[in-house]
Amino acid sequence: MQTTLRNSHLEIQVDSFGAELNHIISLDDRTEYLWQGDPGIWGRRAPVLFPIVGKVSNGMYRFNGKEYPMGQHGFARDEEFELIGSSGDEVTFRLRDRPHLLRVYPFPFELLVSYRLAGSGIAVKFQVRNTGTSMMWFSIGAHPGFSCPIEPGLAFDDYIVEFDRAITASRHLIEDGLIRREAEPFLDGQSTLALYPRLFDHDAIVLKGTPVRHVILRATGGKKFVRVEFPGWPYLGIWTKPGPFLCIEPWYGIADSVSFVGDLAAKEGILRLEPAGKFECTYRIVIGI
Repeated sequence: MQTTLRNSHLEIQVDSFGAELNHIISLDDRTEYLWQGDPGIWGRRAPVLFPIVGKVSNGMYRFNGKEYPMGQHGFARDEEFELIGSSGDEVTFRLRDRPHLLRVYPFPFELLVSYRLAGSGIAVKFQVRNTGTSMMWFSIGAHPGFSCPIEPGLAFDDYIVEFDRAITASRHLIEDGLIRREAEPFLDGQSTLALYPRLFDHDAIVLKGTPVRHVILRATGGKKFVRVEFPGWPYLGIWTKPGPFLCIEPWYGIADSVSFVGDLAAKEGILRLEPAGKFECTYRIVIGI
């Protein structure tokens, strides 16, 4: 089921399947800012990552002496959510534990995903609730893919990622979807990153613990841009496959390291919730029209 929100600047569409954002369209000229998916390249648009971000080793994780299968980025993106609230500028979807989910994730939960329009921005809010009687362990993340190029006449290589400050950071290398021990120098007091396809030959750019609060995707010769704001989020992924899009991914969580064999509770970046506890986080997409 598709839900459309509209204000004087933007029109967005959200699918109840995965609570996934499907369109971001500027109303002045009908520019589409969101990648529209291609099964031959990457068929998704902006999946919600829960209860895992990235991959777990060998497709299995361990908890309290048992092993459970878990696909990359978890299961929320492939589940039908319930629409529980909709107004002119906001919509909220809910996913609760179900028998088939409890077989792979033994924690009763409730996940709320809401989208709210304000001017040329979209606030995306995640709420996770522990509805069980024991400690709950989870990760959550965003994976929006943006058109790149945004404007006709430009190419992917014309674009840069602009950070809100100059940063020095290493790039954590990936092997078959898992984080390697090695990291390589990547940014040295830089506030911009020039894009080119071979930059992603070794999968996503993964940055840990940087002070970055927002990034902007823009072309040096263009007018339109996308800003993604995520203050306080501990991890950032930047990714594409050969195709006209770029994903800017704030995460609370990260893939397993190649050597990790421990319990879910010991996984890097994992969050925990006491019974009846609630976790909330928000990121914001702002469209430069």
